[in-house]
Amino acid sequence: MTSNSIRIFTVLALFLCALIVLAAIMGGVNSFSPVPYWDMWAGYLYFFTKIATGDYSEWWAQHNEHRIVLSKLFFWMDIRWFGGLNYSLIIINYMLVSAACLTFIQLLKDTFKSLPEKELLYFFVFIIVGWLFSWSQHDNLSWGFQSQFFMAQLLPLCAFYFLYKMSCAQNKSLIYFLLASLFGVLSVGTMANGILALPLMLVYGVFCRIGLRRNAVLFALMVVCISLYFYGYKAPAGHGSLVDAVTHNPLGVVHYIFVYVGSPFAFIIPVQDASSRENIATLAGLFFIAVAAYYAYLNIRATQKNYLHLCLLFFILYFGGTALGTAGGRLMLGGVEQALTSRYSTPALMAWAALLIMVMPVIVGWAGKRRIVLPAFLALSIAVLNGQAGALESQDNEHFERLVAALSLDLKVKDRSQILHVFPSVEWVLDAATYPSEKHLSIFGADPILGAKEKIGTTNTLSADKQCAGVLDQVSAIAGEDRYASVSGWVFDKESESVPSSLLIVDQKNIVVGYALAGGERNDVARLIDSKALHSQFKGYVLKDSLGATLKFISTKPSCSFNAPAHPIAYGFNTVAPNIASTALTVGDVVSGSEWTGSDSWHSKLDGLTIIGSWRQSDSDTGSTELRVKRGDKLLYRSGPTGGRQMLQVNDDPSTRSILPIATEWIALDFSGNKYPDYFKIKLSDDGDGWGEWSAIALKTVHN
Repeated sequence: MTSNSIRIFTVLALFLCALIVLAAIMGGVNSFSPVPYWDMWAGYLYFFTKIATGDYSEWWAQHNEHRIVLSKLFFWMDIRWFGGLNYSLIIINYMLVSAACLTFIQLLKDTFKSLPEKELLYFFVFIIVGWLFSWSQHDNLSWGFQSQFFMAQLLPLCAFYFLYKMSCAQNKSLIYFLLASLFGVLSVGTMANGILALPLMLVYGVFCRIGLRRNAVLFALMVVCISLYFYGYKAPAGHGSLVDAVTHNPLGVVHYIFVYVGSPFAFIIPVQDASSRENIATLAGLFFIAVAAYYAYLNIRATQKNYLHLCLLFFILYFGGTALGTAGGRLMLGGVEQALTSRYSTPALMAWAALLIMVMPVIVGWAGKRRIVLPAFLALSIAVLNGQAGALESQDNEHFERLVAALSLDLKVKDRSQILHVFPSVEWVLDAATYPSEKHLSIFGADPILGAKEKIGTTNTLSADKQCAGVLDQVSAIAGEDRYASVSGWVFDKESESVPSSLLIVDQKNIVVGYALAGGERNDVARLIDSKALHSQFKGYVLKDSLGATLKFISTKPSCSFNAPAHPIAYGFNTVAPNIASTALTVGDVVSGSEWTGSDSWHSKLDGLTIIGSWRQSDSDTGSTELRVKRGDKLLYRSGPTGGRQMLQVNDDPSTRSILPIATEWIALDFSGNKYPDYFKIKLSDDGDGWGEWSAIALKTVHN
């Protein structure tokens, strides 16, 4: 291959690499949200809360099976110095990937020192850098909690690298050994697999005969660090056991490891169905393990040690231990397909980069004889670039939902469906958010959340004479929530052609009774009103006691307002087990003339209960039913997955008409509270004739 050809291929590789890295950076921007997500509530905000209140043991406390000390340092810095809005954490993620690139580039340069085709060096530099910035690891790149996933691979790699440099130095340089030892110790503070670094370094030291004293130091560090790691250690509940997994499902463990190792290829090869992706990953993993095993065999047999290859092999062995440990702990949680989780792609990407550098002498030899070699690697970069398409997708709607979830936590609203956007346990996260909310930490100290809860109940001081275009679409009850109802609609200022970020909700006495955030997508509004109104959707919360009158929605940026009548909500509700203890009403409480002569869509049968509903022949059926109720009664209710036209009205009073909730599982409508008379009537109407629009109630079969 001529020098001119190599230069052309190198320029093409540089171009593809630049596009891949740029797409990865754009993905980080598109995916960025300042709202803590999932594990961040426990390992980030709750951790800071414990430290701020004097519990310094939290630095070493477990996060699942890990002791993420180094990441906790970044978390503390982000909250303490940078406002807790995740910016610094995302930047750190990209810096760690860059550090991994620099480490592999140095290993690649050392490899090329003994190769004749030195002009190919930068071609493969660009291939590796593009590979390491693959969006297949998007969870780790775009999530501020994930720095430990990068460090758990990078720090052991650095440890093995400096052991290799020490082995190559004529006087077995002490500084390299000290650096290797430092990175080995630091690895323990990344993730659980980090404890493998020091034992493998010791094996390397014995195999490469680095000296009795240095091996003794590595042994001592290993014993001390592993002992400290497991001192007070508690196995996380609900996680699998490696011994159990190997004993009861050995083939599943092997399959999981193959998929785990080959997972990057399942992301970059354009196939959609899960089975094909799993097969691609399995074949790639099998190839990787076969090649790595062959090179391990060659190095074991060799009389002359190739320290560079041993460095890479020990890193691959470390990766293998990571894959085995992950299989043991996670196989039971989601099956083999769980190995294709995005966050597991980072260790696999780095292991493949190590394998590529190890086989580089063979590849360079082939490149001189076969013209297909360099185009094949360019095709690989094109596949990686194709996989970056996901980085360019808009995440605006999810960011909006997370922001509304943060508002619900700030206001202490038990809006389960909203809070699930940021954390799976509503009760736990409501408690965990108390201190950050009170101290205005993280998202609670930034616009548009800042000050929301303090405004509720105060006299409004804003004046907005200019009229916004706006509609209050829905006021809904929230399961288990007594104080607040949720509100949603859209708002747009035609004069400034902009959407406000937040809205104060004010009653007729000029008291702030609610707060809402805008920014969700409304394609219908953009189509009918103005294309700039695409993100005009608002969602928020209003005190239930303020409903039943006209409310004013006021924004400051831009300064405008609109009025909207808000129907009252005549009930509370909770999800319950459907049985006779969950309802107080009987078939005798049905007022004659009920149009609900059908059932629910499943024609359910419940012991001791009679089900009546709007579904007679299909979900297009409509109708209503009336019941006699006394204050404090509860009624079992269920509906289809589509709602908005299922209504409840008290005592034939149109002002009490409110929308019934979507309830695909049975709920208990609760008619407690002093706002009800001792005895009254309720009318449930189902005017929905579309798919999924039906309603049903369950009544005690026996009369009172």
